[in-house]
Amino acid sequence: MKKFAFIMLQEKGAITDTNILNNHIVIGSMETDRTPILIIHKALSRFIVATKCCSCAAAGLIRTSQGIVVLVSCYLPDVQKPMDTFASAIMDLDSILQELFAEARLHRCMPKIILGGDLNVEMTPALVVGPGTSGRGGSFDRETLLLAWASKWSIEWRSTWQLSDTDWTIQHLSSGKRHILDYILCSSDVTLQSSVVYDLDFASDHHPLEVRAVLTTLTPKADTKRRADTLEELIGNTPKLLTF
Repeated sequence: MKKFAFIMLQEKGAITDTNILNNHIVIGSMETDRTPILIIHKALSRFIVATKCCSCAAAGLIRTSQGIVVLVSCYLPDVQKPMDTFASAIMDLDSILQELFAEARLHRCMPKIILGGDLNVEMTPALVVGPGTSGRGGSFDRETLLLAWASKWSIEWRSTWQLSDTDWTIQHLSSGKRHILDYILCSSDVTLQSSVVYDLDFASDHHPLEVRAVLTTLTPKADTKRRADTLEELIGNTPKLLTF
């Protein structure tokens, strides 16, 4: 992996590669082989301010000359799991961002967010998240929660705007059906380009997304905005609950 690069894996598996272990920083929960991890080149180690992880996310707060950013690798429960399990994962992810933003306030900075992962939802509202979607309205509750959460943190569905209608990120090995379940979301003022890499084979039904991001130089500023703390606030029916 190149210097100043990072990798977001959604299912870490068994990490035995000595090159990864010796030359990179691995952030994530070691509970099972199916938890996400964030791998950062050791050249970036001195820029790591804080790290947080749970069973569905691994995140690092990174400070560079261009600004401060939260990198998040995410893997949300699939549609076979109850909605309560999915909602709980969203709240765990939300708590991680809350904690890292609190840490950033100590440095009087407002972080940018770059999140990548398998959200396990085929998003459908193309006008909101972009044309690169494959959903057919079958997961309305999950879509609504994800849209509300992304709106809360002011992050955009950047990859789906950059993909065309024919792109896909996963092809089921048995049926051959293709879908988009993997996404890149980021703060609106991050310059970011993403694309699906189809010519890499990792013996997985998912194909990796390549991301190139540039942060604008930031003026130190404390985050004074209030953000929702409860699920009811996050998906409340009244518009004021989504005003932050």
